[in-house]
Amino acid sequence: MGGRERLEQVKSVRLQIIGHTLLMEQSYRQAPFITSYKRGQVTFDLVNQECSWK
Repeated sequence: MGGRERLEQVKSVRLQIIGHTLLMEQSYRQAPFITSYKRGQVTFDLVNQECSWK
């Protein structure tokens, strides 16, 4: 899809991240489970070799 020359032209990469964690209630019933969600965005600047999180 363009070869090495095309890959060398990439200046930055942006990833959108969605994660989740399942938490258990701390009682004798052990239910219901609580779900925690987290969203984020990471940008890698390949020219200046920097990384930023949002």
